[in-house]
Formats: sequence, structure tokens, C-alpha cells
Amino acid sequence: MNTPTFNLHSVRQKMQSYSSNWQMYVLLLLFLVGMTVGSFASKGDGTLVTNKIADFYMNYLKVKPTISGLSVFFNTFLLASSAIIVTYFIGLCAVGIPFVAFVPVLAGGFIGIISGYIYENYMLKGLGYCAIIIFPAAIIAVAAILFACKESFLMSVTMLNLLSQRRSQPLESFKNYSLRFVNYIAITAAGALTETIMTRLFIGLFAF
Repeated sequence: MNTPTFNLHSVRQKMQSYSSNWQMYVLLLLFLVGMTVGSFASKGDGTLVTNKIADFYMNYLKVKPTISGLSVFFNTFLLASSAIIVTYFIGLCAVGIPFVAFVPVLAGGFIGIISGYIYENYMLKGLGYCAIIIFPAAIIAVAAILFACKESFLMSVTMLNLLSQRRSQPLESFKNYSLRFVNYIAITAAGALTETIMTRLFIGLFAF
């Protein structure tokens, strides 16, 4: 019978992996905070901001069954990719570090407001709509946004260090940074395509 042994090297590797990804854990926490606050803010009479966002989305939701799949795709893609583009430029600023935190909070707040409002007013039908149409695409888009935020944070730290040392940014590093953001935008396109497909297949189940 083999006796289990304590592998210190394996534990150290896991701890290093967790410590190297601490930015992702913080960003995910910020997103969840934003989503929680957004969902609670949408309850009852809400606020001026939450009501404007909810009204805007509900007006879009009412015409969603009648517009083309291409329109659904571009509406979803433009929203998510805009967050990626903003995050990209934040990373190029030496003082962009604190501003990166706002991106996951705002993304979570937006999803929280919409899903909270739909559930609050339509209960099980609203929950079904969120689970089938909103959340699958949102998971893909949010993953891209969080990874983009991490890259933006690291790049902003690099820019700050370079500024303090009065050195220039290597062209190769900038190219790699830009290429990674192209990949993140491609991922948001996959999320938009997911929402388009789910909308075409299941929007007939929901009448708001």
C-alpha cells in the first residue's frame, strides 16, 4: 500500500500560479461586485441611471425579434468590443492603472442591471431569457474583457516604469500587446455570434 507523500515542490508551483494570476482574481471580484450592485439597483423603482439603461435595453428587446441576425450580431459585438478598445488605450497610459478597475465594474453593473430588471419584471420568463440568450454570450465577452483588463494593467505598469526610468517602449512589446487585443476582439465576436444564434433559435419563446 502506497503512503501519500507531501510534495512541497508541487505546492510551491500551485502557489506561484495563484500569485501570478492575482490580477484576474481581483478583476473577477470587481466584475461580480458590479453585477451584484447592478442587480440590486434595478429592483423596485431603481435609479435614474438604471432606469435609463433598462428602458434602452427593453426597447431594443421589443424590436429584437424583427431585426436581422446581422443587426443582432453587430449590436452585441460593438458593445463588447468597445469595452476592449477602451481598455486597450487605458493600458497605454502610465496613469491607467486605477482606471482599469472601472471596466469590469461597469461591465458587471450593465449585465446586472439588465438581468436584474428582466427577472424583477418577468420572473421565470425573464430568468429563462437571461439563461438562454444573455448569459452564454456574456460569459464569452466577459472572459475576453477580464483578460484584456489584465493585459491593460500589466502594460500600464510597464509604461509607468519606463516613464520613471525615462526609457522608450520596445516596439516588439507594443506589437505583442496589440496582437493580444486583436485576439480579445475576436473572442467578443464569438460571443456576439453566440447571442445571434441563440436569439434566432429561441427568441420566439419570449414575448416582452
